[in-house]
Amino acid sequence: MKNDFNTITDLAKYLGVSRKTLYKRAEEHNINLSGSYSTDDLSLLGSKTAHQSNKKSVTTVTSDINKGNTSSKHQTHQNTPLNSELRSQINDLKNDKIFLQKEIESKNKTISETTKLLDQAQQLQLDLQNKLNHSEQERLSLLSTSQQLTDTNARVDEQEKTIAELESQITNAQQQKEDLQEQLSSKSNYASYLYEENRDLEKDKTLLLQQQSEADVAQQTIEQLQTELEETQTLVQEKDHQRQLLADRSTSLSDKLTDTRKQLKDEQNKGFWKRVFGR
Repeated sequence: MKNDFNTITDLAKYLGVSRKTLYKRAEEHNINLSGSYSTDDLSLLGSKTAHQSNKKSVTTVTSDINKGNTSSKHQTHQNTPLNSELRSQINDLKNDKIFLQKEIESKNKTISETTKLLDQAQQLQLDLQNKLNHSEQERLSLLSTSQQLTDTNARVDEQEKTIAELESQITNAQQQKEDLQEQLSSKSNYASYLYEENRDLEKDKTLLLQQQSEADVAQQTIEQLQTELEETQTLVQEKDHQRQLLADRSTSLSDKLTDTRKQLKDEQNKGFWKRVFGR
């Protein structure tokens, strides 16, 4: 069952306590002085007294005063306490107005602080998203570098195969040369045949020198590719380290954002508006 009172003064008179005591008890028991109160609220704020008969609205008092103005001087003299009560109620209403204005200012301040916190949370989320986008771009760049490294390794493998083939050809040529020398030693016209064969061998030698030169160039190419491979691997390691740093920083920012959201939620669960009354 709800009990309604027009003003704080009416409630104080009904309970038989002063307004200061009423505000103090309302704060202690966390009761909102909204004008409508349950039986339990009234029991906490104070017990009922004979002062209930003294409740009068401002309209009733004003009506009594107006009637007093049209009656005799004796009636005007009797309405003097009513004028005093009206002044008292007007002062109480002014005090209520000041109290409500302070509550409104406190609530506006709380709303402003909450809005600032929400703006900060949104800004943190935006910064985190930008850093995640930057990290994704670096990841794509690393993938491209890794693909280039794979292509370089494939070229190195091809060069190694070419070197192996050249070495095999050189070995075969040397074997052929040994066979030819054995054949020339067993023939009677060794000198003339040797001369002819020597010319062929010179040609073969020139060819072998060319092949050796090509092999040297291939070896230099392999060394250059190996150097590029080592530089690429170093670059990949640096990129991996940078990516790890970005991942750690992203995790830290995500944790901070989670903590901020948790704090906002805790503030809401604690009854943020109740703190306006001075708790």
